[in-house]
Amino acid sequence: IAVLAICVIFTIKYKTKGALVSISCIGFISILLLILRYTNVNISIEGIGAIILVLALNFRMNQIILSKTKTANMINEAIISTYKETFLKLIPVMIITLVFCFAKWTNLTSFGLIMFWGLLLMAVYNIIVTKTLLKLKESK
Repeated sequence: IAVLAICVIFTIKYKTKGALVSISCIGFISILLLILRYTNVNISIEGIGAIILVLALNFRMNQIILSKTKTANMINEAIISTYKETFLKLIPVMIITLVFCFAKWTNLTSFGLIMFWGLLLMAVYNIIVTKTLLKLKESK
């Protein structure tokens, strides 16, 4: 319900770009769940919290990108600057994620692996899919 509400808010506030980013976010969620399924990650209560955290980070990053873009030329600049800001701030989280991946406790391992795959997917997916969708919208 929360994801649907955020997608509606993006669509209302940013019009067509918001609708494209909402579609991109739904695709992100589905690919994240597929990756978790195929890598045999055990999902615990802490793992569900990690999924929510990754989704919140992805929505926030997309909101910043949408607020910074005005034209097609600004899409590259907005994405690159947003990536630099976000991933520099997330360095401590990445270190903790790697430590949790190798923990002996199953709940911490679940949290760490889900965060690892989520952050990795967020870095790759937004460059490939979200950037491409926004560029296609601006080129028309």
